[in-house]
Amino acid sequence: MAGKRNAGNKRPSMFEVAKLAGVSHQTVSRVINHSPDVSDATREKVQKAIDQLGYRPSNSARALASHRSRTIGLIAGGQHFYGPISTISAIETMARQHGLFVTVSMVHEALCSQEEFDDLCRTFDEMNVDAFIFLTPTDVMFSAACRTRIAQPRVIVTSTHGGIRVQDGRVSVVGMDQWSAMADVMHLVVEYGHRSVLYFAGPKEWRDAATRLLAWNKLCAANAVNSVTVQCETWESSEAYGKMNHILDNIGRTGGQLPPCMVWAADT
Repeated sequence: MAGKRNAGNKRPSMFEVAKLAGVSHQTVSRVINHSPDVSDATREKVQKAIDQLGYRPSNSARALASHRSRTIGLIAGGQHFYGPISTISAIETMARQHGLFVTVSMVHEALCSQEEFDDLCRTFDEMNVDAFIFLTPTDVMFSAACRTRIAQPRVIVTSTHGGIRVQDGRVSVVGMDQWSAMADVMHLVVEYGHRSVLYFAGPKEWRDAATRLLAWNKLCAANAVNSVTVQCETWESSEAYGKMNHILDNIGRTGGQLPPCMVWAADT
């Protein structure tokens, strides 16, 4: 029945739907917005008119009427890594399930400045986003996300490695419980009877890596486990592989003992 719509280039309006269905445009609006204050018979009549005309609600018009864009502004770092990208995908999927849109800007997680962060927030503000989500894997980004001045609610996704005091009720901080994760790793190490461990730490500027290392060191002290830290500057597997080969070469030259257990801060 879309032929009536295709007869011209003009997009059918809510008023045309109302006229065809024999109801008010307010009733059409209630049907579109899934209001319970509409009888089943009226809802069916309006839906039939919508289908016949090929009517589609205008998101911009709904935003003007409701003062809501149903859009979330997402600023994220770590675009080259699986963790952040999978998090962005999960956020977008969940938003879509709730009838929301996500507009994304990626920044360099280590080089992002406060000015760049603030500029992106202003751009999103001009787009009338309803809320912000900040994916902040590094201290630089976390600081910028906390300091930026916005009126909308914000959710900061990060890893905490210290006390956080949030005095604004419109700010939420969420993230993986790295302490419990490292406690699970330590449980395995102790269960297998290891008392000496080689720990490959992730890049210091990444909050996940810093939190894991802090938790690991405290757990080692509490469980009488001797740990030697090998500091990696990136998450690249080639770096960890090269450092491990260097350690094995040194052991081979000096006649030392191979480490009985090795723990990596990531899937390198």
